[in-house]
Amino acid sequence: MQKIDSLVSKVLLLRYISLIAIVFSFVGSGFMFFMGASKTIKAINVYLTGQIETGVHQHLSSSSLAIINLIESLDAFLFALVLLIFSYGIFQIFILRRPIGSSEHQLEWLNIHNISQLKMMLIEVIIVILFVFFLKYTLLHFAEASWEMLVLPISILLLSISLYILKKEL
Repeated sequence: MQKIDSLVSKVLLLRYISLIAIVFSFVGSGFMFFMGASKTIKAINVYLTGQIETGVHQHLSSSSLAIINLIESLDAFLFALVLLIFSYGIFQIFILRRPIGSSEHQLEWLNIHNISQLKMMLIEVIIVILFVFFLKYTLLHFAEASWEMLVLPISILLLSISLYILKKEL
């Protein structure tokens, strides 16, 4: 009986290994928020000064380049939120271990009970990130538009339909 108790206590201590994922996801989230803020500042600077860096984006006006920088900042902020939600979800599942239906939560949409629920939430945000990436790509390469550009939005549509079907079955 003592061996079983010892084994159970060791297994319960293993859940604290998830702190590695929690801490580094949270740090990565902070870094992505910083990158998003720097892209926003860059967009404002490009728009106000009208200075365009030499290179790939030479054909764009300063307002178009500012919009692209804002889209990139939105992309960074969305990914920061993915990391933040992931970090909070893992913390809630493995460390807090609150009973289901606990009234201690402030936001119901962050009330994560299991890994499947966390994955669904992350898939939703990733679909939005893919759409933002497609929007940025379209703005950058609009002059060279071809049928191949439809691969990404069709993929996003198929992912969205798959998510809808998965949610209906759960």
